Amino acid sequence: MTDFKFLKEDGSVQMTEYGDEISVIANFGDVPYSYTQHTIPEHSLLLQMDGKFSIYTPVLSDDNK
Repeated sequence: MTDFKFLKEDGSVQMTEYGDEISVIANFGDVPYSYTQHTIPEHSLLLQMDGKFSIYTPVLSDDNK
């Protein structure tokens, strides 16, 4: 890990970087978050690797909500 920062003061959105090629923006909040031209749904990740972006939203069972 080469960098970490809070993108929202309350800590609900965080960015972690791994070198120059990989970054992960985690939205732990209950509402979508806009980052550059991307909208990150609540409880989801925006992954950037080698210039490509993808969104990951885990599916939780009722027992884990």
